[in-house]
Amino acid sequence: QKRWPLFIFGHGDLMFPSQYAPTMLTVASQGFVVAAYWSCIHVIQGDTTTQCDAGLATFVEVLKIVDFFSRHPDANPDIAPVNMSESVTVGGHSGGGRAALMVAAVRDSPGYLKDTPYAKVLDGNGGAFRKA
Repeated sequence: QKRWPLFIFGHGDLMFPSQYAPTMLTVASQGFVVAAYWSCIHVIQGDTTTQCDAGLATFVEVLKIVDFFSRHPDANPDIAPVNMSESVTVGGHSGGGRAALMVAAVRDSPGYLKDTPYAKVLDGNGGAFRKA
């Protein structure tokens, strides 16, 4: 079965992944498996909303997806035939775009976010997320 590169899409603040379905379908039509995550979900007086502090925490969701497929490259081959030997692409709107830039910084700068609350997440489990 053919495998495809992974594209991870991050939604913007106050938005949901389903609102970007046309965009994600367009990306998929170009030969990517598209993964989108729900992040920063809140329920206020019965209304569900997202507020992601402009992407400050959502980059961890991206790293979770990369880490998962790195450890399980054959997971769900019928639903998500991901080829992890190719580069992973990350993009998004608003906070999701900021998350994409933060992921690039984690990859390119080993000391990025070293003295922040995110360091525990990035450096835990042998630094798996920094390596993702």
